[in-house]
Amino acid sequence: MRYVISIIILICIAYLAVLFLGIVLPSDFDKTERRSFTIPIDTAWKYVTQVENYPQNREAYDAVREISQKDGHPFQWQAFMTDGEIAVYQVIGFIKNKHFSYQLLKSSNDMTGNWNFYFSGDSLQCTIEITEQSRVENPIEKVLWHFFYQGERIDREFELLEGLEE
Repeated sequence: MRYVISIIILICIAYLAVLFLGIVLPSDFDKTERRSFTIPIDTAWKYVTQVENYPQNREAYDAVREISQKDGHPFQWQAFMTDGEIAVYQVIGFIKNKHFSYQLLKSSNDMTGNWNFYFSGDSLQCTIEITEQSRVENPIEKVLWHFFYQGERIDREFELLEGLEE
């Protein structure tokens, strides 16, 4: 019985430590990365901006439901993720082959953020700069985000784009 009580006390202490760490960690996260690819800029542009294809080429997505369109492109969409998260995104910047930005309006995990993609290049190669500006309020998720998920979305996008080079 003494061991059970000791384990329960240790679990409570660990939980309180994680909670305290989550309270003192910053809520905001900004990261920018730039990479070059040997793919046409049009290919990269379509891959990033055709959100209706996200479930086919991004394993984290189960489904995407378009909410509205603007100028013939998805403007708002709802994403159903494989981990059960449901999120609503909205385009905040769209200049063909130059700039694509979207904002996470609402999420089941209390995260918000913007992702900005800047494109340059030609029919042979392109360079893409991605900036992520995220905010996580939940102290427990903040700890997970800080130690495990920071910049993961940028890294995943670049890995997917590298796959187009093959």
